[in-house]
Amino acid sequence: MLHIDDEYINAHKFDCKIGLELESHRISPDGYLSHTANPFDDCRYIDRDFSESQIEINTLPMDSPSSALDFLRQQLYIVHDRLESRRELLWPFSNPPMIRNADDVPIAVYTGDNVQKLIYRQHLAEYYGKYMMTYSGIHYNYSFSDDILMHNFNIDVKNQSIDCAKTKHLCHPELDSGSHSLHITEMLKQVQHDSSHLDSLNAQNAEDYKTYKEKFYLHLAQQVLAHSWMVVALLAASPIADNSFFEVGKSDKSVFTGFSSLRCSEHGYWNIFSPVLDYSSIEAYTNSIESYLHQGLLAQASELYYPVRLKPVGSYTLDNLRKNGISHIELRMIDLNPFSESGVALSDLEFIRLLLVYLASQNAALLTQRDQLQALQNHKNASNYDWDIARITLGSKSLSLTEALSEKLNQIQSFYADSPQAIAILSAQWDKLNSKSSRYAYRVRAEYGKDYIGSGIRRAKQIQEYYNV
Repeated sequence: MLHIDDEYINAHKFDCKIGLELESHRISPDGYLSHTANPFDDCRYIDRDFSESQIEINTLPMDSPSSALDFLRQQLYIVHDRLESRRELLWPFSNPPMIRNADDVPIAVYTGDNVQKLIYRQHLAEYYGKYMMTYSGIHYNYSFSDDILMHNFNIDVKNQSIDCAKTKHLCHPELDSGSHSLHITEMLKQVQHDSSHLDSLNAQNAEDYKTYKEKFYLHLAQQVLAHSWMVVALLAASPIADNSFFEVGKSDKSVFTGFSSLRCSEHGYWNIFSPVLDYSSIEAYTNSIESYLHQGLLAQASELYYPVRLKPVGSYTLDNLRKNGISHIELRMIDLNPFSESGVALSDLEFIRLLLVYLASQNAALLTQRDQLQALQNHKNASNYDWDIARITLGSKSLSLTEALSEKLNQIQSFYADSPQAIAILSAQWDKLNSKSSRYAYRVRAEYGKDYIGSGIRRAKQIQEYYNV
């Protein structure tokens, strides 16, 4: 738990690294997935996701939401410049454009040393179907600065030392009240003296800090899982799809899905089972994921379609996670925002940072199996279009999505009561609660619902012109 009441931590609570991943499809001018080869092989930060047509931009870890967004925009200038020269566009929605049939979704081509990536994608196509693989979105990667976490670690070590000293005294009842007072005073002086040397001590005992950091992020991951429904509801932007997504041979007819985010709904990215993970330690966490591999339910750890991931530096493998520990947390439930030329609004990136700091500061017990399953259900329920119909379970209470958002936003606002900047950031989310017309899904339905493909192509052209002026 983050000791937000500590003066230093409170002053530096937003010190962080933020990395963004943006997925989006290259399309032809008539609104179909592109079948040309990936034109970004020479671009360090532009890769492919499942499909050859689906680009993935990965930013460097940056110091703030605005700097991460600036980096993303720099890469989008490159993307749109090349696409314009090829007479292609970048689709602005999380739901795909027109699809003729499954063969119309080109699997990303890998050869040589990377052929396993192709084999893995072929497995996904066979197991889940290519259509589900066409969803796109934004992933938000976040880490607290090691300076903050080390300071937090030192506070915990200091508190544990005090608790141990108190426990030791209680085990020696021969101490009278006078000696008890003297004992506690001397003990506190010693703890303060020791704490001044903790940095050098921790340098010699990095494994203790690594374990502490893992527990910190394991705690945060549970809290994010329990509150992922908030991000789904407030950032959802995909209520419309083309009817070719639901019926082969049909196309160019807009369908209102009944969901504000189809990819976060029960029809989105989910495995055939509901995973339950063990957050008690990094070993237990990785073992619980590995158990699904042993059961044949997953081919790789990355096949676990879960709202939150804990990730190491480098490749996302369980062995790397065990060996090198947790570097950052990844939120995977953000829809592409067609009203932003970069696919995501700065106000939403800032809100997620507020949310993560708030959640890291909450003292919460391990989520039980029931809690985890309820969190996943809340996540799916939050994708419903009508907030008064959607239900969210908080503890023993069943609330409408409107009521649940109001309750949680009030709690977060109280937490940041002394920060005018945070209150201003939260106001954009309050607007969505107080006015349907401020919600992205509502606006998408109003502006693109009657001509999803045609108006989507026009919006894609507007965005390309924005970058290529």
